[in-house]
Amino acid sequence: MAFNQGKMDTVVEYNLRSWVDGPKRRPSQVDTVIRNKAGRLGRFTYDNWNPKVKQRPLEPPAIKRLAEITVPTLLIVGDLDMPSIDKIADLMVKKIKGAQKVVVKGAGQLVNMEKPTEFNAVLGKFLNSLK
Repeated sequence: MAFNQGKMDTVVEYNLRSWVDGPKRRPSQVDTVIRNKAGRLGRFTYDNWNPKVKQRPLEPPAIKRLAEITVPTLLIVGDLDMPSIDKIADLMVKKIKGAQKVVVKGAGQLVNMEKPTEFNAVLGKFLNSLK
């Protein structure tokens, strides 16, 4: 509703609380620099939203095609993210042959921004394993 009313500050704050703060933290518990950067990114997206672009659902839905993925797959999730994200990652690990999931403690949706050292180590280890 706020989006349709043009209340973008409200929309951005809602998204920050949902996806950046997550269900386990208050805004004050998230690094201000990261929260502000995510807010600017969100605001840019909403300010440049093109309502004329219509989404088309994939047919068949991507969820039914996960087993077709044959490339090495790594899922990195934060333990402070929405519980649904962890469940989605578990489903992907189950459906994508050889997929791996790593949970980074102390991070929400933006694992790469909140825990860059841990994220880079996990990603580097994964990429090095492909040599």
